[in-house]
Amino acid sequence: LMSRGEIDPRASLRTGPEDPEVKAQRRELRVGVYPVAADPFQWAHLLIGLRAMAAFRLDKVVFVLAGDDPRKPAMTPTDFRHPMGRAVLETFAPFFDYSSIAVGTTYDGETNIFRILALNPKQRMKAFYLVGGDHYRLKDKNGNDDTLPKIEKRLKDPAAGHDPARHSIEAAFIAREGMDAHVPTSLEVHFLPNMSFEASSTLVRGGKHALMPYSAYEYVEKRRPGLYGVGAKGDPSPAK
Repeated sequence: LMSRGEIDPRASLRTGPEDPEVKAQRRELRVGVYPVAADPFQWAHLLIGLRAMAAFRLDKVVFVLAGDDPRKPAMTPTDFRHPMGRAVLETFAPFFDYSSIAVGTTYDGETNIFRILALNPKQRMKAFYLVGGDHYRLKDKNGNDDTLPKIEKRLKDPAAGHDPARHSIEAAFIAREGMDAHVPTSLEVHFLPNMSFEASSTLVRGGKHALMPYSAYEYVEKRRPGLYGVGAKGDPSPAK
């Protein structure tokens, strides 16, 4: 895709408030926005990002790592989890970008995609919101709006931060069993196949370290051995 000029992963974007201003590209950029906790990254996250680039001709995928959330006290704190996540994403540069925009907030991904658009007011951009298939519904288990109505309502809100003349959003759900057959929406919706192997950060935390990118494993081993069971007795270091 790069060699044919169909995508430009080296295109610059502001993905966090600390990033300097960048000159807008002449062409419209196609950007995946993938919110994850990355506690820690596991291989399905990264392979899904690459699949999305190929399927939707994305210039890059921006991973929005969650901030600290008092509702999730067991989650590894931002000051360790984000540098660890950056170490993983740097391996995939320039295809993947890191975003700090969630740091210091408890905003959901549907809010943060608009905040990223607001950081790039002059750049024409089609953003693809990448999210698990369990969010392919109108209401969550508590009766609150889920992904599609959240984005639909914010697209109609002038204060959401986007420029309707330059920015648009589409949704891409990662397929899984139990998804609703059809959810009515005004958004353009896409689907990505799930991985052919079971993978989750929960499994990594439970000791399935083969699912963990080596850059994350190495980061933990050097700086905080014992986290996720890395470096524990009987834990064989993955091959480089």
